[in-house]
Amino acid sequence: MRVINDIKPGCDYLKDESQLIGNADKIYFCHNTNEIEEVLSNCYKNNTPITIQGALTGICGGAVPLNGVVINLSEMNNILGMNYNTELEKYIIKVQSGLLLKDLNHFLKSKKIDISNFDEESIKGYNKFIKDSSFMFPTDPTETLASIGGMVACDASGACSYKYGSIRKYIQGLTLVTPTMKLNIERGKYKYSDLEHILKLDGSSLPKWQAQNQDIKDVAGLYYDDNMDLIDLIIGGEGIFGVITEIELILIEEPKVQAGVMLFLNEENELAKFVDKLRNNESKLFNSGIAAIEYFDSNSLKLLNRFREVNQALKKLPIIQDEFYGSLYLEFHLDSSDELDELLMDILEDMNEYGINEKHQWLGIESSDFEKLKLFRHAVPECVNILIASNKQIDSRLNKLGTDMSVPNDQLLNTLLMYQKDIEELDVSSVIFGHIGDNHLHVNLLPNTYRKLVDSKKVIINWANYITSCGGSVTAEHGIGKLKKELLKLMLKEEDINSMRKIKGIIEPKGLLNQGTLLD
Repeated sequence: MRVINDIKPGCDYLKDESQLIGNADKIYFCHNTNEIEEVLSNCYKNNTPITIQGALTGICGGAVPLNGVVINLSEMNNILGMNYNTELEKYIIKVQSGLLLKDLNHFLKSKKIDISNFDEESIKGYNKFIKDSSFMFPTDPTETLASIGGMVACDASGACSYKYGSIRKYIQGLTLVTPTMKLNIERGKYKYSDLEHILKLDGSSLPKWQAQNQDIKDVAGLYYDDNMDLIDLIIGGEGIFGVITEIELILIEEPKVQAGVMLFLNEENELAKFVDKLRNNESKLFNSGIAAIEYFDSNSLKLLNRFREVNQALKKLPIIQDEFYGSLYLEFHLDSSDELDELLMDILEDMNEYGINEKHQWLGIESSDFEKLKLFRHAVPECVNILIASNKQIDSRLNKLGTDMSVPNDQLLNTLLMYQKDIEELDVSSVIFGHIGDNHLHVNLLPNTYRKLVDSKKVIINWANYITSCGGSVTAEHGIGKLKKELLKLMLKEEDINSMRKIKGIIEPKGLLNQGTLLD
């Protein structure tokens, strides 16, 4: 175990991508579950607050310590084994929680790994895996430097959640270390109600709270349903119950054809109708073949052109014409090129009716062209971060204000119009992009004065009030962290938040873990 005792103010381990800066007395870099147990036990005896960190890619401050010590999982980054689950007919890969998504994806592509520490079952599973077809892990957040543990902690999703859903569906098991016990939780092994027996509760009933909305993307608060699996309480729990040290992930077969198309908008008036057309088509190809529907506004396109000289990778992309009102990226996962041809013909046949330019399209069928389209999708948030870093040179108090809200299908157009109207009145730079197929857009406000920062925060509160009033969520994938607790209070009743506090107190009575994250 590596330990840092001399922590300088503002060091990298005291902040995440939100740029919230915290304080800590010591940082532990543990290497296995036993070391985690040792640190947690000692801290609990001494009433020392503990903050859990993964790769520090979060943007809500959840991994930023307020005080006490940090357990950093970045050196717990091994693949521990794999097997073929005959009941599920799926490969299960077991990883430490600090493993980065990019490293998991690299292994799945190359199928090369040192198996000297694998047990007999894992060696057997690996040998079957390398002879089999290609497999993938479908959860694809923009930030491939995210850790698997961090992704589990916020129930991450990404662009292809339109087809595959969030990471929750692909977690078969995990190891949770609390300050008082270690739990190996397999899906199907324990129900939430089994906590009474596991924790030896003396007849006290387990709390209930409002369930997350399953009709939209929603990760606000803790997951709940009346008959839920215990593992689902931990997924999306933002680390408030314990440290997730090991995770068993379900792999799926990689589609034979992966391709994408970038469409450019002559106008935006019919954008929502076009998205509805894609979503409401009842053919099997539309339902199963479209993996992602992503939107980028005109400011996103201008930003990419502007930063071509800063980000050399962007030079691989053609220069985008300034007159476009935005773009729509569609990604396809199919079984054959014939299916792709058929789906493209159906989608593109009446584009002009929806304000989509018929002449300028980027099609990515060959792997090199497909990767360029994915580069486009990932580059926009990176350019936003470069821009806000420039603003901070002017005033260190300035930061990006980003939303992560989602709405029901029938509220997409109204919500987009609300964003555009309020941004124009604010007179603040902005970039809007995101998962429009899930009615989930990221609005990035980039104030260049402190006054505009204050005004922008008020507007976001107004947006949250509107969105919660029409059945939406204040966070669809990023979580609450330390920065969005006030938005959670707008969305949930106080009795529901108190119930979440109660279950946190039952599992971790002293309230030392991840203080200030998700719940006050």
